[in-house]
Amino acid sequence: AAIAPAAPSVPRLAAGTAAEALQLAWEPAVQDGGDAVKRWIIVATPPLPHPAITMSLDVVPGAPPGAVLPPLLGAIEYTLTISAENCAGLSPPSKALVVVTLATVPTTPLAPPRLCKEGRNAAMTSPTALALRWDPPAMDGGRKVVGYEVLVVGAAQSEGGAGEGAGAGLRQERILADTSCMAVVGNLQPATAYCFAVRAQNERGW
Repeated sequence: AAIAPAAPSVPRLAAGTAAEALQLAWEPAVQDGGDAVKRWIIVATPPLPHPAITMSLDVVPGAPPGAVLPPLLGAIEYTLTISAENCAGLSPPSKALVVVTLATVPTTPLAPPRLCKEGRNAAMTSPTALALRWDPPAMDGGRKVVGYEVLVVGAAQSEGGAGEGAGAGLRQERILADTSCMAVVGNLQPATAYCFAVRAQNERGW
């Protein structure tokens, strides 16, 4: 009767260590347990509290074992292991490969910007200006956030002033902000709807 296969070889990097596309290769065990390996199980384990990533990959007959992992966190140490599966069960995990991924750009702040209702900037709210605040991104990409950009979309002031001319066009503006997670957006039109969005920047970009 077949038994579970032996552990595959320790995985190796088949390409660079960019967090967006970490590529692995490995060798199958000589002992397949009497039944061909049907599936590879790749586990990428970062330090707590980050969750481990488990990837299941069907064997492609005739193709060398390998995989491109889903996007990982930037500038994080991952422990990578491979297991083989046949009809009898799962092999022990391979010896581990430890990789530190390259830094990436920050993630998008989870919540949209909101009105600042207290503090120094709140006093600057007026019919033509709004004080905004937001939360930093959950992941900084492994590098310190150095600034933010606020996207403002709304009606543009008509050349003839409010209430004159054929009407206002679309205003789209990008405003740079520091790491205080606050900004005052001015030159707005009273009683006009605006949309605001925020993105973060580190040394890798936006």
